[in-house]
Amino acid sequence: MDLINCVDLSNESDYQNIYSSQLYGTFFMVYAKFSTETCEGGYKIKSITLRLLNYKGPINLGIARAKLIQKRDGDTKSAKLKIEVQALKPSNIDVGVEIVPGLECSIGGDIYVDRSLKPLGSDFVDGVFENEFRYREGFEKKDDRLVPVTEARKPVPRNDYDEIEDSTIALKGGYLCPESTNKVVR
Repeated sequence: MDLINCVDLSNESDYQNIYSSQLYGTFFMVYAKFSTETCEGGYKIKSITLRLLNYKGPINLGIARAKLIQKRDGDTKSAKLKIEVQALKPSNIDVGVEIVPGLECSIGGDIYVDRSLKPLGSDFVDGVFENEFRYREGFEKKDDRLVPVTEARKPVPRNDYDEIEDSTIALKGGYLCPESTNKVVR
């Protein structure tokens, strides 16, 4: 059983949910508004406008950049939408997606969302600790003062039985829910 969303590429007036997750303790969703033209068996995607909405949590997240590329699954034309999310970035604004010209999606095909996270750049930025790529555990004594203990975050088990084998997942930040699948229904 797969867990999927559905998108209607013929609907050019509404923003449709394509991805949801949590980073830095903030639950957010990404919505997409599509501009398409019909072609044999599906749609040519002319443009996509994304909007990220923060629903609950202490940190505002926004979209740093996004790109749509062609991905073929057997005879079905599908696409992969790469979205880079960044903390402390304005949200609830429209962000255009870079699209490979002539990209097509078949009805019954998929639009895969592949989310990555742009690191804050240091351990603390504007009072926010970089807890998606770093972690801290207590304090240690250095030069007669207490300082937080930090070290690079390593991939952690998904659950008690399954180790993460792909070390690139650590670069995504927030190793839970970095992807979603959206079925093109019409």
